Amino acid sequence: MTQVGQLLDLPRGLALNRFRIICPGMHSMARLPRPISREERRGLERSIGQAIFQKADFAYAVRGVTVAGAEAVEIECDFDRRLHLFDLRAHISQHASHQKFNVRFGFGGEIQITGFTGDVEIDGLRVQRRLRLRVVDADSADQDSWVIGRHDTRFLVAGSLMDPETRNRAVGEMAERLDGTGPSRGEVISTSTRQVTLRAHDEQVTAELSNYTLTVRSSYISKYYCPQTLSKLQVASGALTPTGKRNRYAVKDRYKALVDAMDQLGWTIAMPNDRQAVIERVWTEIRIQSGVT
Repeated sequence: MTQVGQLLDLPRGLALNRFRIICPGMHSMARLPRPISREERRGLERSIGQAIFQKADFAYAVRGVTVAGAEAVEIECDFDRRLHLFDLRAHISQHASHQKFNVRFGFGGEIQITGFTGDVEIDGLRVQRRLRLRVVDADSADQDSWVIGRHDTRFLVAGSLMDPETRNRAVGEMAERLDGTGPSRGEVISTSTRQVTLRAHDEQVTAELSNYTLTVRSSYISKYYCPQTLSKLQVASGALTPTGKRNRYAVKDRYKALVDAMDQLGWTIAMPNDRQAVIERVWTEIRIQSGVT
C-alpha cells in the first residue's frame, strides 16, 4: 500500500477514497431501557444530547450519559455490527468536536465536519470546506470496517441572520446554526427582529437570529449577487479555473483537500477506558470514474 503522503500523483479519475479503521475490539457503552415510542425516543435523545441505538429491549448510547436506568456495559464488536459502527461514528463525532470542529450528522449516518482552515470569504459569502465521512463494514466476510471520505465545499452567507438584508431574504431558505442551541439546520419559516422560526425534523422551532446564517445555492447567488460573484465562488471551490474554464483536475484536487482535512482532524480516535480506534493513513481502494479527462 502507498502512504497517503505520496498519493498526490494518483489518476485524475479518483472518485472515492476509503481508509481502514481499526477498532480496539470492545465498546464501553451505556445501556438504557428502550423507549416505548418515537416521541419518547426523541425526548431522550434531546435530553442526553446524542442519538441512541435500539436493539431488542434496550437502547445504547455513548458511555457517560446520566439517565434513570442507565448502566455501563462492555460489548464486543460482533455482538451487533451495526452497533459497532454506531459507536465508532459517535466517537469520531466526539473527537471532531473536541478538536473544535463543527459536526452534524447527515442522511444515513454521514458525519459532516466543518471548521477547517482554508475557508474563503467573497462578496459577503463564504466558501466553506466540508469533510464528509461514512463508517461502514466491508462487503466481504473479513469483518474489516472502513471510513469512506469525501471533501466538498458549500456556500454560506457571511455573518448571521441579525443582518436585516439577509433576514429579509431568509424565508424558504436553509438556515445553518453557527453557535448556541437549537437544530443544526432547518428551513426558515418566518423571522422577527430577534428570532427565527425553523422547520426541522417535522417540527417548528424558534431560535435566536444571531445563532444562524443561511446556506445558499447558485440560484440564490444569481438572484441577489452579480454574475461575477458566482464565478469567483466557483473558482474558490475548485469547480472552475481562474480563467473561468472547467477544472479538469477537480477530482484530484478534492482528494488532496480530503487528505489535508483528515490530517487536520487526526487519525487516532479516543474511546473509553484508554482505548483508541485508529484510521490507517494509507489508501486501500481507488475507483475510476468513466469519462473523466
